[in-house]
Amino acid sequence: MAFFEDLGNTLSAKGKEVAAKAKEMSEVVSLKNQVSTKEKAMNQAYMDIGKKYYESVNGQDGTGKYTAEFATIAEAQMAIADLKKQIQDIKGVQLCDSCGAENEAGKSFCSNCGAKLEAQAPVQEAPAQAPQPVNVANVSGLSQDALNDIAAQGIAAAEEAKNNNM
Repeated sequence: MAFFEDLGNTLSAKGKEVAAKAKEMSEVVSLKNQVSTKEKAMNQAYMDIGKKYYESVNGQDGTGKYTAEFATIAEAQMAIADLKKQIQDIKGVQLCDSCGAENEAGKSFCSNCGAKLEAQAPVQEAPAQAPQPVNVANVSGLSQDALNDIAAQGIAAAEEAKNNNM
């Protein structure tokens, strides 16, 4: 009988240790989540400060410290505007300058606010051009040999996956 009592006491003690460890781990995870939340808020504040600075200087870096970053932003803004225009052309819509609502292309007045819409020239399809090769090494910062190795590994993995599925 003493054996079962000792076994029960041992199991009870170990169970309490496990419960204490689980509680400790739970507290650690909770604290880590709080740290992560605060770091995200801090990073968002940094981004807001950067955006406000960029907007306050109208995209003109008078200091010369952020020339590359300002150029990246300007290029991205132009690309986004072009892509949005392509979306509008595909959908056959135009945006109202007053309220931003989408309107069927060719309409004279906005269906949302009634403002006069700018007449748009008909969209002409550009002749199809062959895609121009891109030197990925310059974009990625990797050497051409490193990129070739990565491509070879990808091809080998694809072939292996194909053979495994057959």
